[in-house]
Amino acid sequence: MEAAAIDTDHRFASGHACYGNVNILSCFRIGSYNCRGHSSRFKKDYIADLLNDCDIFCLQEHWLSSKQLSDLSCIHDGFVYAAVSGFDDSEVLAGRPYGGCAIFWRANVNMHSDI
Repeated sequence: MEAAAIDTDHRFASGHACYGNVNILSCFRIGSYNCRGHSSRFKKDYIADLLNDCDIFCLQEHWLSSKQLSDLSCIHDGFVYAAVSGFDDSEVLAGRPYGGCAIFWRANVNMHSDI
């Protein structure tokens, strides 16, 4: 497997991955963003813009409860995702929510996730 080249200006990685002689994924771009909350319209638009430049995208600290994770499906029509909440929403929280992680990938890429 060839190492990915990191573009530090945009926090994207690109590379070429092979397994034996079989090319599994070529010319892919991976992005990552710690959004410190997902609720504002500005952040949703910003995340959608980041997704336009990626094939795989990791989102940290979305602060969504398990019941709110479906909100992520409204960010970009061309992506599917797998996500987890960072906290147990079965009890009342004091203060702001925290944590949460999501991985997005282009809908036309055949991938499988188990969480």
